[in-house]
Amino acid sequence: MALKFIPTAEGYYNFENNKYIYNYTDHLGNIRLSYFNNGSSLEVLEENNYYPFGMKHEGYNVLVGNPAYKYGYNGKELQTESGMHDYGARFYMADIGRWGVIDAMSEKYRRWSPYTMQSIILSDLLTRMAMIHCMVKKHKWLSHE
Repeated sequence: MALKFIPTAEGYYNFENNKYIYNYTDHLGNIRLSYFNNGSSLEVLEENNYYPFGMKHEGYNVLVGNPAYKYGYNGKELQTESGMHDYGARFYMADIGRWGVIDAMSEKYRRWSPYTMQSIILSDLLTRMAMIHCMVKKHKWLSHE
């Protein structure tokens, strides 16, 4: 099994075609257009349009991109087996606009929620633990869980 691509901030390098593919993204991180420089002009490889909750428009713009590069809606990877977008801790089902599983840390941090007016300032992506800070009076730290 050989390496097929290397992702970068602006796109990815495709080893199969020996080309650098540029991704044009919108303000939400959705990859709208993938293109490359063929020497004399730019050639569009793939165009993506999405419904508000993330399902991809089908039936037009049938350009074929790199099948190994599965990033698109919000810049997240599409799992082709399940049809869900991988957000790290949870999977998102764009066809119904819902999360497929509950948050893995929901029981651990019940009192810290956007609905209790508490703030989670930092998040450790490796351990998926929230680092919670509370500040009062002259910017002194009161707690760190």
